[in-house]
Amino acid sequence: MNKRIILFFLTLALSVGLLAIKYKGDLETNNEVVFPDLTTPGNPVTGFNKLYFKSDDEAYSLNSGGTEKRVGFTDSIVDGDISEAEGFLRKTGAGAYEGIKSNLGATTDPDNNEDSNDGYAIGSIWINVTLDSVHRAVDVTVGSAVWKDLSAGAAGALVLGTKQATTSGTDIDFTGIPAGVKRVMISFEGVGLSGSNEMELLLGDSVGFETSGYVSQRTTIRSGTTPTMGNQTTGFLLDQDSGLMDGIVILTRMDDSHLWAMSGIWRVTSSKHAFGTGTKTISAELTQIRITPIGGNTFDAGSINIMHE
Repeated sequence: MNKRIILFFLTLALSVGLLAIKYKGDLETNNEVVFPDLTTPGNPVTGFNKLYFKSDDEAYSLNSGGTEKRVGFTDSIVDGDISEAEGFLRKTGAGAYEGIKSNLGATTDPDNNEDSNDGYAIGSIWINVTLDSVHRAVDVTVGSAVWKDLSAGAAGALVLGTKQATTSGTDIDFTGIPAGVKRVMISFEGVGLSGSNEMELLLGDSVGFETSGYVSQRTTIRSGTTPTMGNQTTGFLLDQDSGLMDGIVILTRMDDSHLWAMSGIWRVTSSKHAFGTGTKTISAELTQIRITPIGGNTFDAGSINIMHE
């Protein structure tokens, strides 16, 4: 505690007659009391206490029984109690605190190896300044840490992506989907191709897009004809058939093993519509999707956008 603060309380006590002080130091010439640094002195006589400063710049009192106490806020937190890397304090009991390590300037999201071995604890904060995402540690078990994404959209709010025109090219990619999302909705508006190719929807993680292992079926219903079906293992099958696709496809996460279910319904022409279903397990967190023709066609009309939560 600062010596001038102690002096203030001493002066107050003197002014109301609660305290008598024998050491006057430089009070007469400098209007202040200067206390020398002491080791623990001898006990005062019965009924009195000694007040003194020690070399740690803290004030202490000593009673006639020899009990020494630090004067002031005995449970106060001082600068040395926490490092810059820890960043935050958490109270764990009466007068007990622990420093919580946080990473406030990361350029990637945390993974399950950012754990207690690295000094992280439950409650640690991780901020990815590149993606403007915020994460909190809820489990720091070595090798299987769990970080919850607190960013917009990670806690159930729908986040609308940026609509992309489908008037040229062969691949429409939506990247930057935050890890941990549970549902992605893809909307199609007048999407057309240069020919009669069908399209497929691919799922991707941070490594790339996966092109195998899909369980996908599409059913097309035409006015006055028998419905037709198609199956696909390289992606989720989407019908286009020289028309313009209007509709929605929904991806829903089923569990923590990155298993995703797909369902969708869309209009192709005034006399034809289609629906599709399927499942796919990917190797890691879903972070991107791609819509692409199956064949040599290119996009020539419409737009696509996504929402996720």
